[in-house]
Amino acid sequence: MTDGSREHPKMTAGLDLGDKYSHLCLLDAQSGEIVEESRLRTAPEVFRRRFDSIQKRLKIAPSKWGPTRPG
Repeated sequence: MTDGSREHPKMTAGLDLGDKYSHLCLLDAQSGEIVEESRLRTAPEVFRRRFDSIQKRLKIAPSKWGPTRPG
C-alpha cells in the first residue's frame, strides 16, 4: 500500500549571478540531466521565493565565501 506521495529527485543547482538577472540551471543529481534552465531577477525576495519550494531537494555544497543557506 502506498501513501500516494511521489519521491522527488535530488537536484544540484548552478547559478550564474548577475547585477540585474541571474541564470539558474537545475540538474538531476543522479543522472546529471537538466531539469530546468531559467532566468531570475537578482533580488533576495525572488531567490527566497524560488528556492523555498525546492530547498529540501537540493544538495548543498560548502562555500568558502560564507553560509550556503540564508539565516
